[in-house]
Amino acid sequence: MLSKKSFFVIAVFFILIMVVVYAYNEYHREPLNVEDVKSDLSVTATEMTQAFENDETSANEHFLGKIIDVKGTVIEVKNQGDTLVNIFLGAANKPGKVSCLIDETHTKEALKISPGSVHTIRGVCTGYLMDVELNRCVVIQ
Repeated sequence: MLSKKSFFVIAVFFILIMVVVYAYNEYHREPLNVEDVKSDLSVTATEMTQAFENDETSANEHFLGKIIDVKGTVIEVKNQGDTLVNIFLGAANKPGKVSCLIDETHTKEALKISPGSVHTIRGVCTGYLMDVELNRCVVIQ
């Protein structure tokens, strides 16, 4: 029969093993691929920028952290290195736009997009700086 001290040592050892396995799995977890996930909302780039410009607090509650399909005219495609591609959606004559940072696994498709074309891009809304920011984006159409 195990003494209380032995039982305590074995229990602590198993808990420690479980914590180490959990930490290892969290450290090596891959980010969500939004291409395979249904979006929470679907809006135009103009609607989204107007919502943030009119009432940022309300827009944050509505959009922040959600997977969103944004449809709009491509204003600019910026290639910021081997894996960083940023597509800007909106109206060329208006100051606000949606900045879509393309997921690094989809950069080749994104570089084929030309300004002036209309596309839908899916990404996670991370807030509003000078533009509405979407991260981990993929081009839907």
